[in-house]
Amino acid sequence: MLGSEIKIGLQLEREQQLCRVRSYTGDEITLEFVDEKILLSMSFAKFYHEMNAGRIQYAQPRRVVMQPGPLVTAEDRALAEKLADYLTALESEEFPCSHKTRVKVIEAVANRRGDFGKNRPSASALYRWYKDYTSPEVGRNVAVMVTPAKSKRGRKASAAIIDIFYEVVDEYYLVPSHLGSCSVQDTFAHFQSREKAYLSSLSAAERAETRRISRSVFYEMIKLIDPYEVCVAQEGRAVANNRYRISKEHYICSRPLERVQIDAVHINLGLIDYEGKYVGMPVVFFAIDVFTRAIVGYVISYAKTRREELSAATDLVKCIINPKEKPSHTVHGWPLSGIPEVIQHDSGVFRSEQFSAFLLNANIEKFQNPAKKAWVNAYIERFNRTFRQRCCQKIPGYLGKRTDEYKDTVNIKAVAYVLIEEFRQIVEAFILDDYHQTQHRGLEGKTPAEMCEAFPITSIPSPEYLSRIDSFRGVECEVKIQNYKGIEKNGLFYNDEGLGALRRRLVNQHKSTKVQAFYSEIDVSRISVVDPLTGELFTVPCTSVKEPTSLAECKVRGKKEDKNSESKRHPETATNLTAAIKKRVLDEEKAKEKIRESRRQKANESKHENEVFIPDDMDEVLDSFIEENDVDIRLPPKEIDSSPDLEEPESPSQRSRIKRVKPIKI
Repeated sequence: MLGSEIKIGLQLEREQQLCRVRSYTGDEITLEFVDEKILLSMSFAKFYHEMNAGRIQYAQPRRVVMQPGPLVTAEDRALAEKLADYLTALESEEFPCSHKTRVKVIEAVANRRGDFGKNRPSASALYRWYKDYTSPEVGRNVAVMVTPAKSKRGRKASAAIIDIFYEVVDEYYLVPSHLGSCSVQDTFAHFQSREKAYLSSLSAAERAETRRISRSVFYEMIKLIDPYEVCVAQEGRAVANNRYRISKEHYICSRPLERVQIDAVHINLGLIDYEGKYVGMPVVFFAIDVFTRAIVGYVISYAKTRREELSAATDLVKCIINPKEKPSHTVHGWPLSGIPEVIQHDSGVFRSEQFSAFLLNANIEKFQNPAKKAWVNAYIERFNRTFRQRCCQKIPGYLGKRTDEYKDTVNIKAVAYVLIEEFRQIVEAFILDDYHQTQHRGLEGKTPAEMCEAFPITSIPSPEYLSRIDSFRGVECEVKIQNYKGIEKNGLFYNDEGLGALRRRLVNQHKSTKVQAFYSEIDVSRISVVDPLTGELFTVPCTSVKEPTSLAECKVRGKKEDKNSESKRHPETATNLTAAIKKRVLDEEKAKEKIRESRRQKANESKHENEVFIPDDMDEVLDSFIEENDVDIRLPPKEIDSSPDLEEPESPSQRSRIKRVKPIKI
């Protein structure tokens, strides 16, 4: 339900003081008092309570509209017609203040009217006309612009100088930043240069009659330009919409499951299996009920690359609808489930045709948020931030959001400490025992669990409905039914008697054994197959995976006995589980440090064994050795007798050995 009577700018009176609706922010409404320039924020419940009590009433806006004079002359009527042609065409455009839009409108209207030369307005002149036309004083009355009432204002700059101002602003100031938009000071310098060139082309009498713009007036005129338009021109419309966003409508729900918002949050956390192998990073899909603020479903997908699975989106809707049992490791259970009336989502995987077809088959209306306007999905976006801050920050190995600077400096596989089962228990414990039991400011101090108890669901989905939506399992694909083996998908086989009977019927009728199927990587224990002969959808179990298991977990799953032993741990809260993980990580680090210390000690011992022992009196030993051999060392070399009777060496190598002096070994 839309709050159609509550609009931005609505004039009200609160205790005989004039105010207007300034904005909507989350669960609050902000009022601005006109006379005192004071902002007052209050919850919607309090706002409606004061309106019912008569303290807040509707009021007529205080606006003084200028009274136009009569269009007596033909020149006035022609000018009014000209203004009406250009301004009507400009106002019908989506972005009338854009320079590109103004040029397009001038081109179209001038060609239709036959305006050329001086009769053809410039883009800056059309901008000035549009600002006057939409001002509160003019009130979109062209006659006021042609014959305005007399005012006591001082001298005003000449129209040609004002046109130069807007031309310079469009050319140097309202341009993208990456193309070199000028500052206000540099823009004024360009304005002075162009103004000087224009004045030099006039006669002395015309220059005397021309009223110029001073520096202070130039700066004031720059400030009067809408900051939103400046941001659009310099940084883009997406940045401007995010920076200057306002909520122009508010969703008012009167019952649970009237509107459910869904979204996916990427968690920079490495997960491992029971053998310590890296599985991937989790992507958690959450669904929140707008009326009770309760989380009505969640799905976790695991991937080594950042991506969102279509099968996870469909499984999230199934999780919302299907009744959920209380987990054994939590104190509280799931307070709300059922068929939502409207599912609100953003773009991405949720806008696919298969997801839309699934919602249509489930008889659920969908509402897609406008692009790049995340604040429209405010409730689920706020919960995502709460989940990061109050839950993920406490988990060992969590590296923060992707926008954080340190995200790329740490190897996420090196700090992966948390098991898949532990992360699932943390998520469930935080939702059921922490978030649902915490007072919410938007619920007037009540908790989501209390809101669900106060407004219980009176109807539940039928078994036929649950069976119909459960048959749609993830992404549609084409598979082939093999003889004896059945269907093979991602290295897993799916087969039963019904699938074998279908293959025999297809072979007997000389038809292809390729059939359509629905496959989900979140749960690979089953696959849904479409019978091409009857159009019926039936489920085929996996021959190797019996329990619901994701594909990522199935590829790196540990031993069965280890998994069973680990799953017996049932912490009461998410805090207890994270504390247990931290203790385990600390113990592992201590054990690794002991191993490293032992290796260092062994290395030091082996180093000492290889070292040569040098006695303390080594200098005295060397001195005595030198004294004993001092005589031989100082003797001159012996002369070699060159007589023919001297026997020559047999080879050069022998001669070299005779002449070589062997070093003294100490």
